[in-house]
Amino acid sequence: ERVISYSSRSLSAAERNYSVTEKECLAVIFGIEKNRQYLEGSEFTVITDHSCLKWLLELKNPTGRLARWTLRLQPYRYNVVYRKGKLNCVADALSRIPSPVNVAAVSSTVSPVNPSAPVTNPVKDDWYDQKFYRVRTSPENHPEWKIEDSQLYYYRKSFLKGELEDPSEDWKLVIPWNLRSQILAECHDVPQSGHLGVAKTHWRVGRLYYWPGMYQDIVRYIRRCDICQRVKPSNTTPRGLMFPRYLTTPWNTVSADIMGPFPRSSSGNKYLLVFEDLFTKWIELVPIRSATSSVILTKFRATILNRFGTPSVLITDNASNFVSTAVRSLAQACKIQHRTTPLYHCQANPTERANRNIRQLIRTYVDQSRHTQWDLYMGEFQFALNSAVHSSTKYSPAFLNFGRELKPYRLLRSSVCDDPTPPDDSNSDEWATRMKKLEEIHHLVEKHLLKASTDQGHRYNLRRRPDKFRIGDKVLRVSYNLSSAEDRSAAKLCHKYEGPFTVLSVSPGGTCKLQDSRGKDAGLWHPAKLKPYFTN
Repeated sequence: ERVISYSSRSLSAAERNYSVTEKECLAVIFGIEKNRQYLEGSEFTVITDHSCLKWLLELKNPTGRLARWTLRLQPYRYNVVYRKGKLNCVADALSRIPSPVNVAAVSSTVSPVNPSAPVTNPVKDDWYDQKFYRVRTSPENHPEWKIEDSQLYYYRKSFLKGELEDPSEDWKLVIPWNLRSQILAECHDVPQSGHLGVAKTHWRVGRLYYWPGMYQDIVRYIRRCDICQRVKPSNTTPRGLMFPRYLTTPWNTVSADIMGPFPRSSSGNKYLLVFEDLFTKWIELVPIRSATSSVILTKFRATILNRFGTPSVLITDNASNFVSTAVRSLAQACKIQHRTTPLYHCQANPTERANRNIRQLIRTYVDQSRHTQWDLYMGEFQFALNSAVHSSTKYSPAFLNFGRELKPYRLLRSSVCDDPTPPDDSNSDEWATRMKKLEEIHHLVEKHLLKASTDQGHRYNLRRRPDKFRIGDKVLRVSYNLSSAEDRSAAKLCHKYEGPFTVLSVSPGGTCKLQDSRGKDAGLWHPAKLKPYFTN
């Protein structure tokens, strides 16, 4: 027997899942096809310590991968000879990497970079041991490697500094596996390294050290660094998409919010309670003296329940006066579904957009020398908002509620010409026709609202990611800290994120219900306020 060639290759991830017989058969097929130029057209013998080809050829009705292997071997003429493993020493030896006795002794001479922090229970690094052995036994074949003082070095020159480059820094100390975590801590965790990002840490490590896969190790180390995850802002596009809101009837969904505190007015009011019907966009402005649950419930009964009927859904934020036991009891008694927005995500409350217009109106007409008159024109402001055409519905809220437009009390046209004749109140047929037409307009408004919501969601989603968290994920949430002179703490110096928390449930829109490490409920949070937490 004479050796013509040697050949080998590593297994892919899928091939590692093959059975032992399939792996042996794959090796034979690889060897035959690799030496096709020598074997094609002639008869040859396959010597193996595993009767894999016999098993493949005698297999009845092969399917899938085995059938394809059988077809690949059909062009060849060969005989299969079985040889015991202890007699098949040439191929068996080449399939194993030699491990000299003294390699372990060589690797044990590598001392920690920091002698004050010795490494306990060192783990054997096969790659380092093999490279050290090869460089020591045949240095002429490895000119970019050298061994000095029982340490392995790799040559990698940097051309950025030119002649100012220290020649000694071109030789990088090669670090075995058991010391890499120490090097990463040295170049990232200590104050002189500053917990900097991947690029700066990679430069700091690569200036003096080397090991294969160093960049990927640095990326993983920094991604899982607990301090970096808590103090550094998220530079990725926020999560969470906007989905269309389906509205079908007036006063079915009502949202509420409280503006203030304002300076106490001459009437004693300090807050402004705002209600909005999401279908007609009708606004109710109610100045109140205190923002307690009892006051809110009283105004809700008088303003909404007794005038427009009981809504099916009430949307509020998570303020204590909205999530109190009294409010929940009223909602349960009236069979109102009380929905709260995610914590610290005010844009989920539709009333916030109306609050912007209301604040602008107050700022426009309030006496800048006397802010205590902020509630003086609250009735007029409500009239202005409810009598103006809304961009989403294409109609005014007053027309969608009453079937007519509201008439201002100061109108030049009324003084120069007669007003148009109003509909005859005694003619029931005429009013029935008007109300029927109003119902048709409501169906049209339903389409307008859906289109407006879809367009708004499209523009919003251009700057968002569709990624969702899964149940059981570990996440960090944005931390909202306040400065405290008593505790001598500044909000700007606090961690930006806190946690970790566990995701208990995820809504269709992506809102996550969290649980802290003690098993307590941590509330509902929008995914834009969360980021994944990677553990070591």
